[in-house]
Amino acid sequence: MSTIDSFSGRNKYLSNFSSHGFHYGGVWCRTSEHAFQAMKSTNREDFLYVIEAESPGQAKRRGRKIECRADWRDVKIKIMFDIVKCKFDQNTDIKAKLLTTRSDYLIEDNNWQDKEWGMTKENGKWVGRNALGKILMVLRIYYIAQDIPDVDPQYMTELDSAIRNALKTI
Repeated sequence: MSTIDSFSGRNKYLSNFSSHGFHYGGVWCRTSEHAFQAMKSTNREDFLYVIEAESPGQAKRRGRKIECRADWRDVKIKIMFDIVKCKFDQNTDIKAKLLTTRSDYLIEDNNWQDKEWGMTKENGKWVGRNALGKILMVLRIYYIAQDIPDVDPQYMTELDSAIRNALKTI
């Protein structure tokens, strides 16, 4: 198994900052970062303030300024999975690219020390939760199962349940 440890360059499509827009909850989102930051909001005004940001960086900064919903810590992983799934479902070119990563371990390496959604190297060792990388790997498994010819619908139902349980461990 090899590792993809950069979500930039040819792997930019894996990043929440990639410009692959999609509809989420009936709203057009320029990036998955826009959608994720907007979902923190407690009211429509703040939601629109974030979703209408000109760039993913601006959406992230705006997301830090709004009042965060009370249950955010409990729901953010599931919300991120749903957002990332929408992004890949609606952009089939990058869904195909994700499938070409096969069994590669996906790490969102970063230089801003985000050890929750990604990982950083400290003394030559990877440190961090890598939640985004894990979400992408879980989504890849889901897509691989979907592509099995004549897959039993019961299997997909059980897989959906297993994915929801796996997300609780990220």
